[in-house]
Amino acid sequence: MPGIFLCYRGIDRSYAPLLLDRELGRRFPGHVFQAARSNTPGTDIPKAIRDYLEQCSVVIVVIDRAWLDDISLLFRKKDWIRQEIAQALKHDRTILPLLLDGVRVPRSGEVPEDIAAFTGKAAASMTTRHLDADLDRLVHEIERLAPEMVLTGLTDLRPSAWRRPADLLLPEYEAFPTRDRPESGQLERWCADPAGHPVRVVTGPAGAGKTRLMRIVAARLRATGWAAGPLAGQPDPRALAGLGAIRTPTLLVIDDAESRTGLIRAALLAIVGAREVTTRLVLVARADGEWFGELRADPDDAVAALAAGAEVMALEQLRPQAGDYDIALKAFAPRLPAELDVAPANRPEAATLLEVQAAALAQLLKATRPDEPPLRRLAEREIHYWHQTAMSMGLDWLRPRNVKEIITAVTLFGADTDAEADRLLGSTRALQGRPVDAVDTVRELVRTLLPGRAALNPLRPEQLAVEIVAPHLREAGLPAGAVPGHSDAQAERAFGFLGRAAGRDLGPAIRAYLAADPVRLLTIAMTAVRSIPDPAELVGAMTATLDAAPAAELVAALPQRSEVLGRFAVDVTERALAAATDPATVARLSRLAATRLTYLGERPDQARAYARSAVAFEHADPEERAESWAVLALTLGPTPEGIAAGAQAITAFERLAPGGHRRDGALATALHNQSTRLAQSRNVVAALPLARRAHDLTTGLSDARRGRFLSLHADGQDHLATLLARSGELEQAEALSRGALEMRRTLAEARPDAYTGQVAATLYNLAVILLKSDRAAEAADLLREAEAIQQRRSGRDRHQAELIRRRLAELGDG
Repeated sequence: MPGIFLCYRGIDRSYAPLLLDRELGRRFPGHVFQAARSNTPGTDIPKAIRDYLEQCSVVIVVIDRAWLDDISLLFRKKDWIRQEIAQALKHDRTILPLLLDGVRVPRSGEVPEDIAAFTGKAAASMTTRHLDADLDRLVHEIERLAPEMVLTGLTDLRPSAWRRPADLLLPEYEAFPTRDRPESGQLERWCADPAGHPVRVVTGPAGAGKTRLMRIVAARLRATGWAAGPLAGQPDPRALAGLGAIRTPTLLVIDDAESRTGLIRAALLAIVGAREVTTRLVLVARADGEWFGELRADPDDAVAALAAGAEVMALEQLRPQAGDYDIALKAFAPRLPAELDVAPANRPEAATLLEVQAAALAQLLKATRPDEPPLRRLAEREIHYWHQTAMSMGLDWLRPRNVKEIITAVTLFGADTDAEADRLLGSTRALQGRPVDAVDTVRELVRTLLPGRAALNPLRPEQLAVEIVAPHLREAGLPAGAVPGHSDAQAERAFGFLGRAAGRDLGPAIRAYLAADPVRLLTIAMTAVRSIPDPAELVGAMTATLDAAPAAELVAALPQRSEVLGRFAVDVTERALAAATDPATVARLSRLAATRLTYLGERPDQARAYARSAVAFEHADPEERAESWAVLALTLGPTPEGIAAGAQAITAFERLAPGGHRRDGALATALHNQSTRLAQSRNVVAALPLARRAHDLTTGLSDARRGRFLSLHADGQDHLATLLARSGELEQAEALSRGALEMRRTLAEARPDAYTGQVAATLYNLAVILLKSDRAAEAADLLREAEAIQQRRSGRDRHQAELIRRRLAELGDG
């Protein structure tokens, strides 16, 4: 059991034991043993001490001047300090002497022989003059000596007692009996497999049971000796640095992963070299969208490779089963006041298990308006509960409408520090003009009802919070003074919540929020939007706000590629282009606009005009000029002019300084695209050598940076295989095609949405090669698999689907 044992002489003799208990308890909650606190009435104290010393990670021996003055006490057989140190040595615990205010470690001859070994241990020091810095160093030393302590300070395993009835809906309180599912066994087997890839992604809509599933898996692993649990709060990414050095098998679960990419990257960096023990990282999110694509393309090769190799496990929405409503009534009723209604009621029609539980809780709480959706009914009781609690704390002036505003503020923005908390609460209409102690009391109210590691934590579950926040925003808007003083992190949290609350008619509220500080908030929204499963409403509000922001200041913040921000990026770029006067800026923005329109597949004539404008400018930057020729070729396609532009692009990239992944990747892309254009114009002879060159480059790039270049390598190899087949080199074509298929299957396992269609395309290409080799039976199998993929994709690529059907018909399978 990871833990810290504080060994000291007398709680009333020094400031240190209580200070260490408090400060280390904050960093490693639930994992500090201080006898005066840990031994509750009725405890067998000697046994409790022995048991903890047998299992703990670190024993801190606190040594001050009085300890040394009374060193002769150690020679008494029953001296507690002597017994504790002896037990620690017997069980080979890590001992860390902590020297207070300049004292020394005792010499081995000054202590009994049975504990003399502890005097040779490297010591830490602490002084009142440098207390904060010394405590920081002590924490770092504990994590260095016992890396398993890292996880104890990062995870929440034991929630506090529930504060609000709605807490009973949260997975960590386990009020509703958790239903096992086959995915738990799959995840346990993956964790236990020494050869397993260390990262996995678990996705699913709200209410799919992702968090409950991972809590089951973590609990089962802990029972077998693992360190396992969910990452709590938003710790400093540096706190994850020791994750890979933990000596016991470890599972860290990062929930809401789409909003915590900085922490994920720190965790990936930490486990890159963790090969001696099993380290597993599970990322839990609603979808593996662009947020995870960025990790796969991370500048650090090792991070990109870990992300690229992660398998995605997609969970379906948890559907109610017969009897779930009655189970929820029986599970919740004993935890609520006895006078509540527990009589049977009509079982509600509900789409999700959470809604069934909410309906049962609403009945027990006698929520009115039974025809309303259960979460909406429960929201009314939530407001009532907050109001009653506020009254009991002397906040007689806090009306239900004020409660709604406070819940809205803390749920949207949250606060990491007390200063942020006071500033946010003070900005609400309810507290404007109130004395300072009113802010203090409201902060205490929020912390009482919404405990957590941050200074202010959001209302949960989020589906319930939406039922309070969305109506309040539609009626009253944001807290009047919240925007000017809030941090970027608070803004990103707000956009995440607003984006996930899609379909609640929040467009006007989002636009009003963005208009308060358009450049800063639009820039932050561009990051937040890529983690939202259905961002259309948020992107629409962002587009509607562009008139209030100088587009030129936003261009630099646009992602290079983003499907969800595609049209928004075009709009920003064209606005900036219309306002630009500097020729170099006009050329650069023209190239960007042409690129973005081409990837969207929209307004091809305008895209070509922009590309020609970019090429016409005499760029001082040779890389910019090469990119401009490449974009012009892209817009023109397999026309004579497009092929000529593609040749210019290749020449320009070749003239850049050789070496470097960026230059080689751009050259390989230009070669591949040019080969494709030549093949489309039926010039296979000219296309083939370019395809070979591109393949040679991408082979090296993919070996060096698999996460970033595997997709490009698969594209080039598939294309080269088709050209070789058209040239009659069937044996080599088949080998390359099979390799491309393997790569595309790997990519599709990680990103089904992005790469499954490419698997179908390569299956078709390989089938065509096999047909040329008179292997119709195997070709038919591949075509049937490709057809099945296209059917699952609901005909998104109709041209390819028609080609597959024709081939199958020719083989008699149509």
